[in-house]
Parts: sequence; C-alpha cells; structure tokens
Amino acid sequence: MQLGGSGDNSATFTVPALASYAVTYNGNSSTSGSTASQTKYYGQSLTLRGNGFTRTGYTFKRWNTNTSDTGTAYNAGATYSSNAALSLYAIWNRTVSYNANNGTGAPAAQTAVSTSAITLSTTKPTRSGWTFVNWNTAANGSGTSYSSGGTYAANNPTVTLYAQWARAISSVSIGNASAIRVDDAESTVETDEGEFAYIQVPYSVTGSAAANVTMGVTAIADSGDAPTVTLVTYTATKSADNTLSGTFIARASGCDANIRYIFNVTVTAENTSATQTAMTVTRKVVLAPAYFTMDVMAGGHGIAFGAPAVSDIFKVAMPATFTDDVTLSADDDNFAALKFASQNRTGDFIKLYGGPDANGDGIVMGAGGAVVVGSGESPEALYDALSLSPGAEATHIASDGSIYFWSNCNTIANRKQMMLDTAGTLNNNGAIVSTNNTFYADSTVAAFDRDGAAPSADAWKGGLVIRDKDKENFAQVAAVKRSSANGGWNEVGIYPYAENSSGTQIDNALVLGVKSDGSRRVLLNQAAWLSALGLNTLFKIVTSAASAEITLNAGAENTGTTCSFTGTTGYKLAAVVSVQASSKNVAISNFWKRSETQMGISSYNPSSSQKKFTITVTALFIKDGFGI
Repeated sequence: MQLGGSGDNSATFTVPALASYAVTYNGNSSTSGSTASQTKYYGQSLTLRGNGFTRTGYTFKRWNTNTSDTGTAYNAGATYSSNAALSLYAIWNRTVSYNANNGTGAPAAQTAVSTSAITLSTTKPTRSGWTFVNWNTAANGSGTSYSSGGTYAANNPTVTLYAQWARAISSVSIGNASAIRVDDAESTVETDEGEFAYIQVPYSVTGSAAANVTMGVTAIADSGDAPTVTLVTYTATKSADNTLSGTFIARASGCDANIRYIFNVTVTAENTSATQTAMTVTRKVVLAPAYFTMDVMAGGHGIAFGAPAVSDIFKVAMPATFTDDVTLSADDDNFAALKFASQNRTGDFIKLYGGPDANGDGIVMGAGGAVVVGSGESPEALYDALSLSPGAEATHIASDGSIYFWSNCNTIANRKQMMLDTAGTLNNNGAIVSTNNTFYADSTVAAFDRDGAAPSADAWKGGLVIRDKDKENFAQVAAVKRSSANGGWNEVGIYPYAENSSGTQIDNALVLGVKSDGSRRVLLNQAAWLSALGLNTLFKIVTSAASAEITLNAGAENTGTTCSFTGTTGYKLAAVVSVQASSKNVAISNFWKRSETQMGISSYNPSSSQKKFTITVTALFIKDGFGI
C-alpha cells in the first residue's frame, strides 16, 4: 500500500475470516442413502439440501429439528438464514390404502407421519351375497387382521389392507323331520309299541358353509308327563354351492305307547365369522300313539281293535263307527250291559233288563262318578266351567237352550210339561208340592189362591205373594189366618205398604199382626230393618289384583298362577264370579281356593304363537259368621 513520499512506505493489515456454522442431516431410521453436511457463513443464506436417504415402506416428507416432527420444520431446498449450527432429521410419511377385494366402496387412503398412530376408517365396503368381516394385510386373509375403526400403530410402514368377506346366511330350512317308536335307546327300527323315540331332523343352510348350526328340542304330551329328550349327534356336509346340510338325531325315553307326543324342534344357524343376526326355524314333529288295526290273543280268546289283545275280552280302543244296529242280548242273568271303564275300574254302564211282558224291557244308566247330560256344546263347557272332579257323585243336566220335562205321555194329547228357560225361569202347568211343607227359592216366587189368577202388575213387586179370594189384600212372605171374630184376616208378614198409628201409609214395612179395624202395625221400615239385619254389609264382590305376567309358548300350560284379594278382612271367599285373562285366545283350565285371600289359576295357550298376559279373578265374599 503506498502511503506517500518516496521509499518503501507499505503496511500489512489482518482481515478476520467470516464465521461459519455446520448444517448436518440425519436419516432418522432410514434404511439406506446419505445427505452431505453443509457450511453456513455468517450473514449469508444457505439453500438446504434435498433428501438423499431412503426408508423402505415410507416416503420422505420434510426436514425437522426434532425426530418426531415436533420441532422447526424445513422443506427440502428451503433457505436457511440463521447464524447458528443446525441438525436436521428426515421426517417420514406412511400410507394406509384400502382394497375392497372383489367388493365396492373401499374408504379413501390415510397418510400420517411414522411417529403417529392411524385410526382406521369405519367405512365398510359391500359385496352382494357376502358380509364384511374385517381388514387384512393379505388378500387371502393370511396376514395381520385389523378391525374396522381399529388402530394402525406408529412406525408401521405403508400398507394396503384388503377387505375380508364371509358368505351371508340366506336361509335355514328343516326337511322331512320324523319321529318313530323304537324298542330301546339304540334302535333305529320302528316298532308299534316302542316306548322310546328316534327323531331325525334334516336341515339345510344356504349362503354360508361357515355357519354354526345348533338344534333344540322340547316335548309335550297329550296327557301325562312329557318324555326326556337327549340330543345325540348331527352331521354336516358342505356342498360346492356353499350350502351346509345335515341331519340332527335326537332320542326320547318314557314315551307311553298309548299317548301322542309333540316335539318342538328349533334349528338355529349363526355365521360366527361375521356380524349377522342368527336365523332360526321351528317345526313340530309328532310321535303318534301305537295303533293296532286288529290283534288276536294267542289261543283266539281275546280280540282287540286299536290296541294289543291282552285279555279274554273283545276290546275296541280306537274311534269306531257302526252303520247298523248294535244289539245286546240278555244273558242267563236276564240282563245285558254296555260298560264304559278306564284304568281297570268298575266303570260306568248302560244296563238292559229283560221285561216281564210285551211292554218292553227296562234300562238303567249309571256312573260311579260325576254325570253331565246335555245338548249342544253345553255338557263339555259346563264340566270345564265347574271344574268337576270325575269322582264327584253328582248329576248335572245342561242345555244350550231350554230344558223340557214331559210326563203323562202315554196319551200324548194329555202330556204335561215343566220347562226351565234360558233366563232361568221355571214354567210349570201343574202344582209344585213339597212333602215337608217347606219351599225354598233364590228368586221371585208368587203363590196365589186356587182360582189361579195373578194380581195386577202394579200391585206387588216380587217375593212370595199370598192374596185372598177377593184379590184385594197382598202380603209378601206372610203367614195368614182367617179370623172368625171379625171376618177379616190375621197376618204376620212384610207388606207392600202398612199404616202407622196415625193412619199414614208407609211403604215396605215389617208388620206384626192386624188390628180388628184392619189397620196394620209398623215395626220397622225398609232401611231400618235392612240395617238391623246387617244385609247392607253382608256381601262383597271384589276383583283381585292382576297376577304376575305369564309367558306361554304355543301349546304350553301354566299351573302355578296366584291372584290375591285385598280389602276383604272380616269376610270369607264364597264363590268365583269370573276369571279373566288380559289376552285373547287364552284358556283358563282350572281354578281353586288357596286361602281366604288367594285363588290359584291354571291357564293354557291353545294358539300357535307365544302369549304374554295377566289374570284377574272376581269373587263373592260373605261376612264371617254368616252361614248359608
């Protein structure tokens, strides 16, 4: 440097170098490649390098000052201006793609950095005739499975998930199911009198050979106890068209040869590999009682139709129709009998006695227990309604209409009739005579003198009415005596009216005696003597609370329902007025008194579907201490 003047006047100055900063690049779990470091000088800008690393299953996203992408982010080729060293880490993306795998409607792909978990889509593809199961990393389902909406963990690489499918169950059916009688628990050969049942139930499930198929069997008997049923085994065969078919085998013991049994069979198919509602089908299988067209006992002394011949008798154990007369001839004892017997009892009979002359023979009908005779549906309906015990020695006459009694028919024109009509009124064109001079009635009875004429309609209001010959005076429940002293009547009774001491008429009075002038003495008016006798609190009609809800399957019976009464303290249960179920088509098969406040009820579901219902009972209660 020349400073001035002559000679050597130069000088040397030291200029300091610019400060520098290192910029380094880290592959952050890369599997190969490298990215060279850079030097950044003070006050100068630096263009950051592009990525030179690779990571299998991932794609480069950007650089970041933190390994988990939570620091300062820099894109490749960005400008770095800070006067400081910098360490950059590769940030990697991974992607989850979805393949419907022969279906349609796969969800869109999802991308996230490697350090963040991915919540899988809840969108499910569809496929006709199939049900979606889950996702899998292999199309054939041999890889790792993931549920819809599941989690794809952090640091797992890019993946394609394939939809997995299961055949949907389209139908379940039962074929020609059968039940036959066999001799033991191992036999498959049908016998007439076998007391074991061999039950076969063929089934078919279409649409999914992966279905889990189960069977249930319950049994009911026409009478007696239901048999014990055991499920033995079943077969299952998969066909080429993805149909599953086979046969269930069940056995039952304790099947009386004379009783019919019904087996309720249920077959259920469930696709355990898919979220599909199980499908169920039911069938009733009947085990018929043993039938014998005709059986002859060894030696020929016993013949039976519809049953085995086991004794020296002629037996018909099946419905029989005779298209001509059946004649019973009297034996040496001068009678012939038609007998109805069960369980080896003496039985009931219709017995014919030989008559002494041409007028004809005699006939006697009898039964050791209850007898119900009637027309129409009334005999059976009455038997059920009264809950009659077969051993009750009583005779009941029933009719859908009126009941007629006829006498003196040897000359038909002179016949006499007594008729009980549908309103409960007894009509008679002759006298009703009591040998003990007492007549009882629960309804209105009118008694008149022998001229037979009834009083006028407005002159009396029911009860036992006795009137005099002149049809003037009436007495209800009255004892009457002729008075020779005054030519009048002396009466004790309840009159339609009476007079007090002032001569004022009082209706519905209790009268004791009659004065000679004809005036009546009033002891009590109607309200007073009703209260005095306690008749206003004598009876109660009470309806029970509803029973607990009852659920009955088709053909099932419930024998344990209880209906309870409240507010009956001081009264005793006397009679049932009605029994009512809340659902239609429910039969009340029996009812009985459990205590003074509870009734027991049996019910039956005769319909073909399940019933849910409650029961109420209306009953008549009578005050304690009152005797009937």
